[in-house]
Amino acid sequence: MWLNEMITYQDTNYRRSIPAEERLSICLRFLATGDSYRTIAGSFRAGISTVSMLIPDVVAAIWDCLVEEFMAVPGAEEWRSSDGGIVSNSAFGNDCQTPLRLHSNFRRGKRESRN
Repeated sequence: MWLNEMITYQDTNYRRSIPAEERLSICLRFLATGDSYRTIAGSFRAGISTVSMLIPDVVAAIWDCLVEEFMAVPGAEEWRSSDGGIVSNSAFGNDCQTPLRLHSNFRRGKRESRN
């Protein structure tokens, strides 16, 4: 399903829906600038509550459209091979005591007297 179809809503007798292009513009402006909902609502002459409900809706639609193509979830075998041998070739252990063992190799020097 295309993004345009996912974020287009039907007009009613009481209101006209915000076009998909403007919904996408509002969402991208928020993602690009990080402005507050109030600032974006003022820029687009929309209500703050409208913007606050629109942005998560459009972001979810973008995710649903692009997740298969760009964010494919790797399988179990891909996860195992993704470390590139770092864990198996490492001189460090895979436990909580490793930092303590590394730290214990350092010896403290003698304190100098202040006299």
